[in-house]
Amino acid sequence: MKLTKQLLRRLIKETIRESRMNLVEAKLDMNRDQVLDVLRGNTNIRTVGIMSGQNPMAQSTTPQRNAELAQALKDYLDSKGMDYKVVQGVFSGHPEESVVIFNPSMEQMHSLNGKFTQWGFVYGKRIGDHMEFSMQQMYTPSLGA
Repeated sequence: MKLTKQLLRRLIKETIRESRMNLVEAKLDMNRDQVLDVLRGNTNIRTVGIMSGQNPMAQSTTPQRNAELAQALKDYLDSKGMDYKVVQGVFSGHPEESVVIFNPSMEQMHSLNGKFTQWGFVYGKRIGDHMEFSMQQMYTPSLGA
């Protein structure tokens, strides 16, 4: 699924209106408008990745396990020196804590998603004066294949 600039703009407006994207931590000194500027392509950030460590493979788990998974993802990103911002979101009907990672490579995002057993991630790449986004679904072999 490819997100166009118009679709992203609509999603951002809906997110703001419904307050689904709430910044919950300040690893970086950025407010919500500054994060949205990154997502709009109004900064020097070249790429972004958006993912969660929670609800592996979009399957609901306990609040305690989700808290552990979210912390593990942040600890891992910190250990790798990666910059990110924590946000609240909803994926596949499950509320979850996600991260917007600044300047990751596609390979890093694939590795992170495999490490945290995620269904997929959103990847944005700066094209000219805007970000172009795509949903990247992880390959999961079927059982018995």
